[in-house]
Amino acid sequence: MDGADLMAVLEGQIDLNDLLRRKKAIAAQRGEVFAPVSKIILGEM
Repeated sequence: MDGADLMAVLEGQIDLNDLLRRKKAIAAQRGEVFAPVSKIILGEM
């Protein structure tokens, strides 16, 4: 996670639990250690 993740959660763009669940799924399925919140919100990941 980085500052953009925290800001997206605090601004109400995405729920923290949903963000963490999606990041965990991306890491498990794709082996990517970092998934930008901007791409998760836009559905690019």
